[in-house]
Amino acid sequence: MKLAVTVVAAMACALAAHVATAEEPSSAHAGHHAMMMKQAADGATEPGQGAFAAIAEAVRILQADPDTDWSRVSIDRLREHLVDMDEVTLHASVATEETDDRVVFRITGAGRTRQAIQSMVPTHAAVLAENTPWKVTAERTEDGAVMTVRSEDAGVRQRIRALGFFGMMTLGHSHPLHHMMMARGMRHGS
Repeated sequence: MKLAVTVVAAMACALAAHVATAEEPSSAHAGHHAMMMKQAADGATEPGQGAFAAIAEAVRILQADPDTDWSRVSIDRLREHLVDMDEVTLHASVATEETDDRVVFRITGAGRTRQAIQSMVPTHAAVLAENTPWKVTAERTEDGAVMTVRSEDAGVRQRIRALGFFGMMTLGHSHPLHHMMMARGMRHGS
């Protein structure tokens, strides 16, 4: 019991000293705090959340570019797209079917997820059609979208099945360019 009282008393004294310092910070204390914050930030690279990191990256690029047309910049539009990406990635349901010459992905969701599917899937299917040797099409449905990837080659269909819808959405690594075009207020799909 005596030890517990001593520990509590020591904690109270430390807290009182901290509060006193916080109420009237000395310039030495403030300088030390600023130096510690800078040292911590110098090595830090993780912003804590992917969408925040994508926005921070776009802002950093826009600010560094002297030719940025700030009258067109729309970070809000980029954010909406990042929300769409999150909705599709985390909340969409996908059913996959294969026939003799195609793999069909039926992507569904409700509410905000359905809207995100209908926005993203047709646009990305068009990008895939332009940048892969596969015939890729997509159409909106009442509850989402259907994306069809055609190939006569059984090995290619096996790769498409293995990638699945979510792996297919990552192909082409066009997203960083796509994000910057959105942030700059340029048209580049959804």
